[in-house]
Amino acid sequence: AAALAPPVTLPAFRLVDLAGSEFTSDRLEGKIGVIDFWGVWCPSCKKAAPYFQQLTDKYRLDPEVVILSVDAYDALPQIKKWALEKGLTYPILMDDGYVGDHADLIEAFPTTWFLNRRGEIVYIQRGSDENLVEEFSWRIEDLKRR
Repeated sequence: AAALAPPVTLPAFRLVDLAGSEFTSDRLEGKIGVIDFWGVWCPSCKKAAPYFQQLTDKYRLDPEVVILSVDAYDALPQIKKWALEKGLTYPILMDDGYVGDHADLIEAFPTTWFLNRRGEIVYIQRGSDENLVEEFSWRIEDLKRR
């Protein structure tokens, strides 16, 4: 996948995770960020979740990389139950209208943004498959080298 030219500045956000704690886009400053937009209602998203967990596990100890997701359109109890059943440990933030406000950058589900240290979206991946860990890792590694 080609990098966006020019990169797009990450639209700021202030969302809450499944525990009700606030997570803001400011926490990504100076980091390589991976933000996955998905939902339990989306079969492709559900299929990709274990691979996204593997990616999270791969970079868990890397202080340069922040991996998280934004659940769109699901009720909190539903996503909490599903995430617990699947053993998902990456931060899951609840959409508050952010996804709809940025539909020009999120045209399908799942969609994943890859951010450089300056808070710019450099890569956008729409959809995923069983090669998610490999495909997402090369984007992360490319951004770490920049």
